[in-house]
Amino acid sequence: MLSLYQVEKRAGGRLLYEGVTLRLAQGERWGLVGPNGSGKTTLFRLLAGEEEVDAGRVTRRGDLSLGYLRQEAVGAADDTPLLVHTTGSHGELATVEAALAAVEARLAHGGSRDELAAWAAEQGHLFERFQTLGGFDLEARAEAILHGLGFRQADFVRPMRAFSGGWRMRAELARLLVAAPDLLLLDEPTNHLDLASVEWLEQYLKGFPGAIFLISHDRTFLNHLVTKVASVEAGAVVTYRGNYDAFEQQQAERQVLKQQAAANQERQIRDTERFIARFRSKASKARQVQSRVKQLAHLERIEVEHDSAAVHIRFPQPPRSGRLVVEMAGVDKAYGDVAVYRHLDLTLQRGERIALAGPNGAGKSTLMKLLAGVESPDCGTVTLGTGVLRAYFSQHSADTLRDDRTLLEEMRAVAEGRTISELRGLLGRFLFSGNAVDKKVAVLSGGERSRLALARLLIQPPNLLLLDEPTNHLDMAAREALAAALAEYTGTLVLITHDRHLLQRAAQEILVVERNPDRDDPATVTLFPGDYAAYTLARTAAARRPVTPKAAKEPPRRRRAEQRQAKVEVNRLKREVSELEQELEQVMAQQGELNQRLADPDLYHHDPTLFDETVRHHQEAERRAAAITEQWEERLAALEEAQGVLAENGGQIE
Repeated sequence: MLSLYQVEKRAGGRLLYEGVTLRLAQGERWGLVGPNGSGKTTLFRLLAGEEEVDAGRVTRRGDLSLGYLRQEAVGAADDTPLLVHTTGSHGELATVEAALAAVEARLAHGGSRDELAAWAAEQGHLFERFQTLGGFDLEARAEAILHGLGFRQADFVRPMRAFSGGWRMRAELARLLVAAPDLLLLDEPTNHLDLASVEWLEQYLKGFPGAIFLISHDRTFLNHLVTKVASVEAGAVVTYRGNYDAFEQQQAERQVLKQQAAANQERQIRDTERFIARFRSKASKARQVQSRVKQLAHLERIEVEHDSAAVHIRFPQPPRSGRLVVEMAGVDKAYGDVAVYRHLDLTLQRGERIALAGPNGAGKSTLMKLLAGVESPDCGTVTLGTGVLRAYFSQHSADTLRDDRTLLEEMRAVAEGRTISELRGLLGRFLFSGNAVDKKVAVLSGGERSRLALARLLIQPPNLLLLDEPTNHLDMAAREALAAALAEYTGTLVLITHDRHLLQRAAQEILVVERNPDRDDPATVTLFPGDYAAYTLARTAAARRPVTPKAAKEPPRRRRAEQRQAKVEVNRLKREVSELEQELEQVMAQQGELNQRLADPDLYHHDPTLFDETVRHHQEAERRAAAITEQWEERLAALEEAQGVLAENGGQIE
C-alpha cells in the first residue's frame, strides 16, 4: 500500500534518520514514537507527499486514498456550516457524485433512444456505486461522528468561524473519519479532546476499515489501538511488534543485548590492542599485526544510547492541612440563562485524590474554577478548611508566562522570600538544570512551558492541588514522570485529564459530572468510590445490564452479603496476583543472572559442560516465566471481573 525504502532525511543540516525501510499494509495499526524533535511529524509529511526525501524513495499504491490530520489542524474558519464541512465529498465518492450530475444533465437535455438507454444504464451503475460508498447515509454517519467527538445537534448549522481552534480540529478529524480513506495519518489526534471523546474515538478507530499510522503521547490510546510500533532512535527507525507496553519491554531487552554486545566488543578491542602493542616490533608477527590494525580501523563501533526515558519530576511535599479541605454549600452557578449548577453541596477531605469525569460541556472546568476561587458562586458558599494552601493549573496556565523573561526571572516574579538557590532547586525538579534556567521563555517548547508553569505553581507547596489537563504538550517521558510525582504527592488532589494512564495512577475516586447542554437542567455530581479502572468496569456492566421496567428492590441484607462475598473474592485474587508477581520477579532475576553468564565468551571455551548446563537452566527459567505469566494474566482478568461485580453491588474497591 505504501512503503519507504532506504530513506534519508535531514532538517536544518541535522540528520534525522537514514536507511529507513518501512512497509504499511492494508488494515494495519501502527504507532510512531520517539523523543520530541526526533522527526516524527517530518516522517508523516514524507508519507503524505508534503516533503521530499533526501535519499531513498517513497512508493504509494496508485489508487491510495490518504487522510492526514496535522497536530495543529484547525481547519478553515469560514462561513461553511459544520455539517456541510464534515460531509464535503472526498475521493471516489466525489468522482461518482460528479459523474451522476453529468449523466442527469445529459438525460435532462435529451437524446436518441439508444443514447438515453445507455445513459440510464450508466446512471444505474453510478447509483449502485454511490450506495456502496455510503453516499446515501453520508449525513447520518457524519452526525454520529460529530456527536461522538462532542458536538451538539445545534452546532451542525453553525459556521466554522464560530468555533475555537480546538473545536475546528475536532471538525477536521470528523471530516477525515467520514471520508474513510485507505490510510489515516493521525498526529496527536487526542490533544484537544476530553476524556469522553478520547474513549469514543478509540472505539471508533478499532472498527475503522483502513490502515492507521498514529503519533500520540497517550499510552493507553496506543496500547488499545496499535499492533506495531515504529520508534525513531538515534538516526534510525526501528520497528517492533505489539502495542506500546510490548514495545517498551522489547526496547529495554534490545538495549540490554546492545550493552552486552558493546561490552563484548570492547573486550575484543582491548585484546586486539594488547596484541598489536605486544608484537608490533616482531618481524615474524608483522602480517598478523597489520591485519589486526586494519580490523580495528574498519570496525563499526556499537553505540549505546542513553536512556532518554529516565526523567524524574519531584513535587515539594506540602504542609498538613486540616481534615476538612473544602466545603461547598448550596452553590448556584450560571452563565447568562444557562444554569450549570444549582444547590450543589460538596465536601473534600484531606488526602483525597479525585478525578472529575464527564462529557464535554457538563461543567468540570467550572467546578474546578469554583474550587480554585477563580470563579465565585452566584449563590451559596465555598469555604476552605484550616491551613489549606491551594494551587490551580488551568489549560491556559502556560500562556500566562512572559516570553521576555528567563526561566529564573519568571520564577522570581512570583517567589517572594525565596533564594536563587531554592528556585534553581525547584526548577531542577522539573528538568531545568544548569544554564537552562537562563533561557528565555520565548524559546521553550510547549512541553517545557507546561513544566515551567507547574514549577511556578509549586513555589509555595500547596496541600490542595487543582490540575486541569496538565499533560497537554508533554511528551511520553514527561507524562510518566508527572504521573509518578503525583502518585507520591501527599496533599489533596483534584484532577481533570483525558490521559487515562495518569488518571489511573493519580486518582483514587471519580467525581462524575453530567449535564445535558441541550436542556436547561443543571449538572449532577456523583462520587464513584473507586479508581478509573473500577469506574470503567462499572459503566460497562451498567451498559450491558438489561433494563427491567419494575425491578424488585434487592433486600439490604442480601445485598450486604453479596458485597462481602464479592470483596472476599477480590481480596483472594489480589493475593494470588501479588504472589505470582513476586514469583515472576524471582524468575526474571534468575534469568538476568543466567544472561550475564551466557554473555561471557570465556564460559564456553573454559567449561563447555557448564555452558550446556547454564543454557539448560536458562531454557527452564524461560518456560517457568512463560507459565507464571500465563497464570498471572488469568488471575488478573479474573480480578478485573471480580472488581466489576463488587462495583455493581456498591462495594468500594481498595
